[in-house]
Amino acid sequence: MRKVLLTLVLLAVAGCGGQAPPEERALPPVVSTELAAGKVVRLTEAGPVPNRLIAGPGDTITWRNESAKPRVVSLLDGTPPSKEIPPGGRYERAFPTSGTFAYRLDNAKKGTAGVIEINLPAVPGVPR
Repeated sequence: MRKVLLTLVLLAVAGCGGQAPPEERALPPVVSTELAAGKVVRLTEAGPVPNRLIAGPGDTITWRNESAKPRVVSLLDGTPPSKEIPPGGRYERAFPTSGTFAYRLDNAKKGTAGVIEINLPAVPGVPR
């Protein structure tokens, strides 16, 4: 009887496969919000990529000119446009408050535009 009980216990332990319960398994590494959001708009020959970017209050967005021609970013909120961004150059703007900020590329093909959405709340102590 004792041998049968020991065999059942060993089979039960072996049947678990040696895996830890789900809550103890290692989770995949977390990508920071900054890397996930990107915070970079690539200005290509076809237009801005992405043409919709979501970030949080206080974030700085970078427009990087990857096209062969100079570009000018004009936000439609009334702020002055960027200076001419040469190929390989960049323009940065901080967005301190929530809101939707549309922009256009003045010296690009007609209808080239995008949107920056600032709507993620800042969390104290959590880097972005």
